[in-house]
Amino acid sequence: MVSEPTREDLTVVRPPRRRRWWWLVAAVALGATGLWLLGRGEEETSSWDTRTATRGDLITTVTAVGTLQPRTTVEIGSAQSGTLLRVPVAQNEVVHAGQVLAELDPEPFEAAAAQARASVASSRAQVERARVTRDATRDTANRTERLQAQGVASEDELRSAVLAADQARADLTAAQAQLAQAEASLAKALDDLGDTTITTPIDGVVLHRYVEPGQTVVSAMTATALFEVASDLGTLEFEAGVDEADVGRVTAGQRATFTVAAWPDRVFEADVEGVDLAPDPDASVVTYAATLRVDNADLVLRPGMTATAEIVVDELHDVVTVPALALRWRPKTGGGPGSHAAVLEGDVVHVLQEDAAEAVQVRILGTDGVSTAVEGVPDGSSVVLGGGA
Repeated sequence: MVSEPTREDLTVVRPPRRRRWWWLVAAVALGATGLWLLGRGEEETSSWDTRTATRGDLITTVTAVGTLQPRTTVEIGSAQSGTLLRVPVAQNEVVHAGQVLAELDPEPFEAAAAQARASVASSRAQVERARVTRDATRDTANRTERLQAQGVASEDELRSAVLAADQARADLTAAQAQLAQAEASLAKALDDLGDTTITTPIDGVVLHRYVEPGQTVVSAMTATALFEVASDLGTLEFEAGVDEADVGRVTAGQRATFTVAAWPDRVFEADVEGVDLAPDPDASVVTYAATLRVDNADLVLRPGMTATAEIVVDELHDVVTVPALALRWRPKTGGGPGSHAAVLEGDVVHVLQEDAAEAVQVRILGTDGVSTAVEGVPDGSSVVLGGGA
């Protein structure tokens, strides 16, 4: 008779559990193998950084920054002191040469002119009186001289008559001088009276009006500006500061373009009229002021605007251009496939041919710092900038 199994008999004895770390080792080994294979692939494959030589135009420019100004600006003051009665013009008003800008109270100047006229009249009367006295004394001297010759008049009488005639002639000269002085004073008084009316000497626009009616104007050695009038704003000047490194390439007659912040989407044109010989004394670095003429027929540009100009200093048309970096790149010596040292002297560009950088001697025609125009490289060539084994 078979006995029924007990609980202890039914217990299964399991083998001891093993650590499963072997998969981590396999993963590390597989990764190392992949990196090794990748490294070998890079060693066996050479890559080049190239650009295509293109035919076109190369324009070299010089950048300069400055401000727009009217071609002529006149500060108008007063030669006389007084009270302003009228100021008939407003700021931004268009004015014409000779137009009245302001008027001083003329009353004190009219009184001075009247006094000067009276002085002239008095001086003229003095001249007439002196002329009569001169004529009378001259006749007396002549008559006394005849009587003395006849023995009727004495020598002393003749001497006294001649002396009186000389004195009368001197008095006439003094009276005439006094008349001239009085006439000069009258002319000055009339000029002063005329100066009470202040006019503009040029056609233009009133940029600034600094005075109001009733204000007292005091004339001094340096006249205080009452108005600032600019010439026609249809033509402006652009004074741009050119760096000393570029000033040798900027000359009169060159064309330029510029932009202003007020019109960021517009490009304006200008022409160089000249470059100063002396540097700007107020600049923190050495710059020379170039004067550019600007057509402002539509009056969108205003005096004082800051502008950035590109002055065209050189233009090359229908030339082959390559990146300027191509003339500085040289292959490594002693490298792998496709790495050949340049053996040519002078300016050299490397052209990619059959996965090898071949040196080509070139002649530089011009550069703008980014692209360089050259002779010797065919249009469409792959120019090497870097890379290789």
